[in-house]
Amino acid sequence: MEQIYANTKDSLFCIKRFQELLKTSYIGRSIVYRNQVETTMDIGRREAEEGCLTGTLILAEEQTKGRGRRGREWSSAGKGKNLYFTIVFHVRLDNAQELIKLNLAIPLAITITLRDEGLENCGIKWPNDVWVIPNEKDSLPSKISGMLIDSVQSGETLFALAGIGINLNSSFKSTSLTQGENALPNVAISFLDATNKSVDREKFLAQLCNTLENLLAFSQKDVITLYKSHDILIGKDITISPSDKSPSYTAKAVGISKFGNLMVEMKDGTGVKEMIAEEVSIRPLE
Repeated sequence: MEQIYANTKDSLFCIKRFQELLKTSYIGRSIVYRNQVETTMDIGRREAEEGCLTGTLILAEEQTKGRGRRGREWSSAGKGKNLYFTIVFHVRLDNAQELIKLNLAIPLAITITLRDEGLENCGIKWPNDVWVIPNEKDSLPSKISGMLIDSVQSGETLFALAGIGINLNSSFKSTSLTQGENALPNVAISFLDATNKSVDREKFLAQLCNTLENLLAFSQKDVITLYKSHDILIGKDITISPSDKSPSYTAKAVGISKFGNLMVEMKDGTGVKEMIAEEVSIRPLE
């Protein structure tokens, strides 16, 4: 079943071509397209409250109030160049594991799709960012994609809203990913910046949806195994900054738990501990 609600007059994204490239049974089959919105998450929430189909995709060319984790701003750059969207999923109230799998499968699908398009030096930065690893020894990784998951309950159904931003065809050289007091310390990067090539957005998004739906059919154990193999932090020393403003400390990232949390080996000899995304911020040791 396909439902399309779109502003077609000034569309910069060809929905018909996108859906012709889809091989999914549900993700992206229902799509809401807008040129400009405050945030696709707000539309996704309205769609969920009205009982939209699972896999409904809300795509916008520009967000005026986009946001990421911890309320950070996510600025939209260049209409018709990048991807800003939300996917709505139905989640069983008695199965919280589905939310864990979504949190892991989405950045994994983004990473796989970027690599398939030729950006091989990218990987997941726990919990759900995707970074590009520089070739220069002294350079720092840069963020190409981020994700935020919220949930809303409507009747007996829990809806998970996955808000996703992917920098594709804009140039972010010499710019920060966000602005103001919530700006991220790492510099943003796009597929264009990293490869000197632009990417076909309709093809990219269709391939991403195809990959994601395939991953969601895997067991959670298999998704975690694949996630670990694409995470840039595993096996490396990291800086951990607690959200309660207590002093930062260093540890070694060693794995991902069945709950999707980062497992770290403490430097003080106290063993392996589990990090929860809401309680810490993580960065590679500089």
